This record gives sequence, structure tokens and C-alpha cells, in this order.
Amino acid sequence: MAAAIQQSLLPPAGRDGAFFTTAGASIPCRAVGGDFSTTSTWRAGNLASSWAMWPGKALQPRCSRLQRWACSAPRRHAQPSAAPLLVRLNRGLFRRSIEARFLTTFYGILGTDGSLTYSNGGHNAPVLLTNNSVRRLETGGVVLGLFEHASYDEETVSLNRGDVIIAFSDGVSEALNETGDEFTDERLLDSIAAHRGKAPQELLDGVVADVRARFVVARLKATT
Repeated sequence: MAAAIQQSLLPPAGRDGAFFTTAGASIPCRAVGGDFSTTSTWRAGNLASSWAMWPGKALQPRCSRLQRWACSAPRRHAQPSAAPLLVRLNRGLFRRSIEARFLTTFYGILGTDGSLTYSNGGHNAPVLLTNNSVRRLETGGVVLGLFEHASYDEETVSLNRGDVIIAFSDGVSEALNETGDEFTDERLLDSIAAHRGKAPQELLDGVVADVRARFVVARLKATT
């Protein structure tokens, strides 16, 4: 029941727009997890998206209320700039007296012209995969909830047809096998490269399968 409630807070796993296609998955290791995301369209079809992660796994009821508030904030305040949204979210965390206050987040606005304006608040830097390069989207600032008056930077990049953005949490890069070995960012990048050129859902399925395959191999070796 807890997992079903949390899943109801997440946007649809797949979404097709006039100029974009999305695919997503949230697989908590317990009844609930600390990761969530939201997407919304506004202003002539522009897409606003955010990904965030609470520390820990089990969310207290008050944290769940703040989670819903954080998810809806981009829809209430969406604008051409990403950094001001993170400033408001950060100050909002200080106005709400809760224990699990720290929050990493990535917020981006994808325009119909292919421009992506984003700000990263201490989150795992998403991967931007283009036809001829791979780079991380790191511009932004510190984790939300650390400093009430923290400032954030933003960057605008131009995307072309076929470019892909892969956002993830440390649940992927820090996934442990039976021997305590992490999946790591390097293995994630290798997995993304191996599935390069696939549709978003196929790329997502391929990465998830690669993470799970490592766990299966580790278990088999441990029991042999």
C-alpha cells in the first residue's frame, strides 16, 4: 500500500509530446523510497521537469506532504528560468519544520526550440547524450536545505533531434551487489553507451536490466 501511494505521486512513466518522448521508472528497495519526479507542460508546450531525492528511505507523513508540495511547485511557478525555482524550493524547506529537510534536485525547462535551461541542486548530474558527445549537467549549487539563502546558477544548452537526457539517483550508481561492489557512474555510462540510439523506453529497460544482471551474477557466484 505504501508503494502504491508513493507511485501515485509520480508522473506517468512514459509521455509523448509534440517534440519530446519520456520514459521513467522508480523501483524502491523497501516499501517506499526517497526519490520522486514531476513533469508538466506550459507556455506553448514547453516541458518543465524536476527530479529530486530525499535522504533515507522511509518517508514520514510530514515528508510526504512536503514531497507533494515540491512536486507541484514547478507547475505553480514555472518560468523561463530554472535557478529562481530552486531558490524558492530551498527557502520553502526552511519554512517547514521537518526532520528530513535536505533535498537534492534537478530542474529543467525544455523549450520547443530545443533549448534546455536547467539548474542542479546537488543532485547526481544527469547525462546528456548527443550524436557525438557525452556530458554531465552539473551547473547549479548546493543541496537544498543546507543554507537558507543559498544561490543557484543555471545553464542553457541547445539540443538536437535524437539527443537524450538520462536523469538518475544514487540508487542506480550506488547499487550494491553481494560483494559490496557499487554499480558506479562509470558502469552506468558504459551501459548508456551500450544502448545508445535506442528509443527512451528501450534505453531505460536496457540500463535497468544491466543493473539487475550484475546482482544476479553476484548472487550466483556467492552461492556456487
